[in-house]
Amino acid sequence: MTKKELNNWKNEIRTCKYLHRKAYATKVQEFTELAKRDGDELALAYAVINQVILDFRANSLSQNTIKKLADVLQMSENKNDYDLEAECHNMLGIVASHMVDKAAGLEHFEKGYSLSKRHHLILHQSVFANNIGDTYMTLGEYGLALEYFRESYRLIMEREKKQKCKATSPVSITRINMCFMNMAEVHYRQGNYEEAVRMLSCIDGIESDNKGLFYYTSIMILRTLIYIKMGATEEVISYLDQIIADAENANEAISTLEDYIGLADVLIDAGYHDKAKRLLDASEKIVEDVDLEDKWCLFLKTKIKYMKLNEPNTDRTLLYEKYLAHRDNVDMGLKAQQLTSLKNKKRLEEEIRKRNNAEKRNRKLKALSEHDQLTGVYNRYAMLELGTAWFNEAKEKGVRLTFMIIDVDYFKEYNDTYGHLGGDEVLRMIGEVLLECTQNTDLVVRYGGDEFFIISKGRNVEDVISLGATINRKINEKKILHAASPISQYVTLSFGAVCGKAAKDQTMIDAIHFADNGLYRIKNERRNALGLFRQVDDDFEFECVKFE
Repeated sequence: MTKKELNNWKNEIRTCKYLHRKAYATKVQEFTELAKRDGDELALAYAVINQVILDFRANSLSQNTIKKLADVLQMSENKNDYDLEAECHNMLGIVASHMVDKAAGLEHFEKGYSLSKRHHLILHQSVFANNIGDTYMTLGEYGLALEYFRESYRLIMEREKKQKCKATSPVSITRINMCFMNMAEVHYRQGNYEEAVRMLSCIDGIESDNKGLFYYTSIMILRTLIYIKMGATEEVISYLDQIIADAENANEAISTLEDYIGLADVLIDAGYHDKAKRLLDASEKIVEDVDLEDKWCLFLKTKIKYMKLNEPNTDRTLLYEKYLAHRDNVDMGLKAQQLTSLKNKKRLEEEIRKRNNAEKRNRKLKALSEHDQLTGVYNRYAMLELGTAWFNEAKEKGVRLTFMIIDVDYFKEYNDTYGHLGGDEVLRMIGEVLLECTQNTDLVVRYGGDEFFIISKGRNVEDVISLGATINRKINEKKILHAASPISQYVTLSFGAVCGKAAKDQTMIDAIHFADNGLYRIKNERRNALGLFRQVDDDFEFECVKFE
């Protein structure tokens, strides 16, 4: 599977994930079969992520889920696939929140948020902000929750501006709606019902147009709960009829079962007994299909509450016995779940430890492959990789770039006089000076032999001249004896540089040739100086800068 084909599949699946549950499951199955057929390791990793999402929605997570996700996370880091890494942290956060605890889940959401911010993955960053906010809302930290929901909204709007499309994408529409829904829920929990209605008014009409949305029923239920608190009877009846019809047709039933039962409980307190009965009858059928102890317990408790008020003379003995049996099973299940959670936590910690150790090894290997062992600066390989990326980004954004090449005057003669170990020591000292004189935004490279490069973004001509002069002064202060030099008793440097904005048809090699030409002219004319090509309009003019 080519990179383009994989990206197309990812976009299709992402759209289905946010819109239609059944279409999403079908698309994931097709993608998984194709990935298996091709033996595509990366595509299979993406398939695992999406299968975990389907398992989560179907309430069928297993003990092996964390191990699967940890393996995918390791692969994403090895392949530097930040999109996959972000997807993995998101699902690890969701799974850990349900199988371990909220703190474990929050840790992954925050890691994913930082990763997405660092690599400009705005959609992922928005999702993580939303999930962090949702965690804080669950914990009752409503102020923090609102901040993250607002940040999620801001990020998705920023993404839309960058897309430069006339129509908002379905994925962005979904994310925007979820932001407003979550903010509305925070206000509802705080008792700010008018503000909650205002938030939901931003997504008016979604119920009639998008019944396939996985969060469709949640919006309907939230609206109803708010209007019950506000005493808006007409609106309550209107929404209840639709919710009950959906429950009776089992639309999105498993994922919203607890919401149905919770709404029925509120309806009983509010006096909507007929509606509560219909909703409970529909919920009972769903509970029978799901057949989970905690769901039975929740349902039976609410059913008994309803019967106490509306059917006081009905014998409820069997219901009580059934409720108590399920409650005992839930209590035993909670103990088992706590033990399982501890085991899962240990398993998760072990997987994280292994991943961190592997990450440290990978960082060390990457550093060794990118850095010159003698001087500690970047090597030629890193320059070709990082330098090209810098150059292309600067060209795209219209930012000035500087390529400066530095050469030791009469270095061959120095080696002949002092030996190669003496020459290595000079190169090491030059590397130290270059790192001392440059900033984090500069790329310092040993290109080969006694040639060094500095690549800078944003510097103007005066900055470049000042940098060259500073390096020259620092080397002069070291007073490294050079008895074989015809121009000085100490080691000196010659510089070539080009400073300006790259043309559309210009490559990094073109910029290097300019700097190299500047160095060539200086070495032929005088040495111990800077040969600078500065941009004037659409051309470059040469200037010889002499150091004092």
